[in-house]
Amino acid sequence: MRPYLLFPDRDADLHRESSPLDIELKRDVELDVIIRAMACDDDTIARSGESAILAPLMDPKVIRYRQEILSDCHDNPEALRGLYRVTSDALTEGRKVSFSFFYHRAPSVVSYYARDALTHYIARLALLRAECDRHAPLFRSEGLRHLASMVSGELDDAYLESLREILAALSFQRGTLVGARLGPGNRGTGYTLLMPKKNERGWLKRIFAKKKNSIAFQLAPGDENGARALSDLRDRGLAD
Repeated sequence: MRPYLLFPDRDADLHRESSPLDIELKRDVELDVIIRAMACDDDTIARSGESAILAPLMDPKVIRYRQEILSDCHDNPEALRGLYRVTSDALTEGRKVSFSFFYHRAPSVVSYYARDALTHYIARLALLRAECDRHAPLFRSEGLRHLASMVSGELDDAYLESLREILAALSFQRGTLVGARLGPGNRGTGYTLLMPKKNERGWLKRIFAKKKNSIAFQLAPGDENGARALSDLRDRGLAD
């Protein structure tokens, strides 16, 4: 997803290296102080502001493109603050969840945090889409109209529903289906996480359907070693 808010056909380079002239200019006019005050200590705004200031424009078309977006921002400040707040909160909270991965190696725990992150992002993406749909009629600039249209088109109901289906599958509400085969010495090998078949029959047919023969076992109450062995098998399936 490319917002194209600084250029009509490309993203701004927010990570370009400062030239010796840039460094001298920043020192002469104390540009860092000005940018920090303008950005209210928001690192994302500060990087964008510095990139724009140190890359002056000569193309009237691009200048007009930015001025129209700026005019929209001036006329609809709360709408733009709301959109920025949603995206900023999503990235901030997402980083906190993702940071948890560094402290855990067990696949079941990693899977838990992955579901947590996906739940968070789905909610924020749906909120971003709703905010864009609500404010789109207010925008007059080409840049913000493109942004609203792009968000509405790419984060449509079908896409959000597909994410929810993935989240439901990762919840393993019907248990964890793991495949394996016998290796040397009759030891289990090739553990693989499998996708359960989707049962499209109605609940009445499922109740009266003929039960298939299957082999199963249950752990005795308090069997900690058995529970640990099953947890290990589950982790091996999740990991592979």
